[in-house]
Amino acid sequence: MKHVKSILSSVPVATTFCSCSNADFKMIDDGHFNAAGIHVLSVEQGVDVQADAPVDILFVIDNSASMKQEQVNFGAKIDGFMSLIKDLNWHIALTTTDSKAMTKDAGGAARAWSDGQLRPFDSDEGKQYVLKSDEISATEAQVKLAAAIQVGLLGSGDERGVNAAYRAIERSADTAANAGFFRANARLAVVLISDENECSNGSCLSTSPKSVPANLVSLVQSTWGRDKIFTFNSIAKMAADTKCTTAAVASVYEEASNLTGGVTGSVCSNDYTTLLSNLGNRVVELVDSMQLSCLPEDMNGDGIGDVSIISTAGQEVTTPFKLTGARLTLSSPLAEGHYRLQYHCMPQ
Repeated sequence: MKHVKSILSSVPVATTFCSCSNADFKMIDDGHFNAAGIHVLSVEQGVDVQADAPVDILFVIDNSASMKQEQVNFGAKIDGFMSLIKDLNWHIALTTTDSKAMTKDAGGAARAWSDGQLRPFDSDEGKQYVLKSDEISATEAQVKLAAAIQVGLLGSGDERGVNAAYRAIERSADTAANAGFFRANARLAVVLISDENECSNGSCLSTSPKSVPANLVSLVQSTWGRDKIFTFNSIAKMAADTKCTTAAVASVYEEASNLTGGVTGSVCSNDYTTLLSNLGNRVVELVDSMQLSCLPEDMNGDGIGDVSIISTAGQEVTTPFKLTGARLTLSSPLAEGHYRLQYHCMPQ
């Protein structure tokens, strides 16, 4: 993380970054070389910082036969997550890993909670498909989310969490509930909980392109632009989780999380308190992030990509930040206004 003094005297509680038009982006060859002596291009990118911090959180819950304890444990500890995001401008929605047109609830009734369709929060037959921070308190949302997570155990054993997120986004074009959840200017965090891999063993990737993590990332970018901040967070069995014997290694979900800088955690945990706290902190972190157009190069040889943030007054206001791939996350929010990001990238 880089540490420099901020010249900003007023910092809002929460801000969000919006990239500007293509006219406010430049990549030029002005003869620069990185620390390794390799020719690089200079990049200048405009961003607007606005008060308020919208974040859309989509929970994807495995509703297959083996998930009873995990659903209970997750629902019981969701307060640790909600307490951390309570001050954000959040939308929360929930779907299942079942990819069929219809799934079944705990009592065996057919429900449209599958294939990216959203489960209502007010009742099994309800119409409240999205919990919104400007309509409901975090405490009320916590109760409703904890209940909705108990989606039952009669869903397909061919779990497809990446596909569910993909279809939920696709449905935002023609399904009112989904359209009311996703916001173009919001960060997007998918939270998956499953004790299996995508399609149980990952073998569907060659025949199901909507189950491929890279394709999900591409869909997010093609739908909302390359600057959309997106993480896929997996509560599943990771490759290094040798103590988790009741779940299958979720290599596809781990790939999706690694690709987007998301949180990973063990589905076999008896207590999700720490995991959900980590997840909540990551969601809060997202609102102080911005997406760069390419990986910034190390220009001064300190091993870290170099980025300068310039105010409208032309002053450098670089505040402490860290880089996760091409995502820059500030340690504290910037004041509202227009800024220019200056960095260097390898020629495409």
